Amino acid sequence: MSVSELETRTLIVPLPPEAPVREEHVQVAPESEDGAQLWRVTSVPFVSYDLAVGDLVSAKVEAGDSLHLDEVVARSGHLVARVLFAESADLMSRMKTLLRLKELRVSAEDPRGRYYALDIPEDADLDALAAHLEEKADDGLIEFEMFAPGLEESD
Repeated sequence: MSVSELETRTLIVPLPPEAPVREEHVQVAPESEDGAQLWRVTSVPFVSYDLAVGDLVSAKVEAGDSLHLDEVVARSGHLVARVLFAESADLMSRMKTLLRLKELRVSAEDPRGRYYALDIPEDADLDALAAHLEEKADDGLIEFEMFAPGLEESD
């Protein structure tokens, strides 16, 4: 089967013992480089500190044809942020916060309503983004973290 015939797949990413879950599932799209089968990350990780949208990874195919992360081959340069809205945050406050993120070219994925994973492209205005997130945190609306994948967690 050629790379062009492959579909977007789920990549299983192992997590360290201190993580709240044993593994995370992220979406990847097939890509080849110098004849090697590689995968491009297409979804923002919610737990892993080692991946970002656009990263190029290699994977092992294991039982049941599942893909398991082998290594990160190339970093995309994207950053990741995670935002947790306060329980008291109403829908309008959430929407205003998210709209401003979109204006800053940051995309958000939401699995549960209060917790968002953010993809921050290389050309995003990091100063404006940090100011926006810090303002919302100071107002008690959110808690957040922002980091470069593969490096230690930082605010």
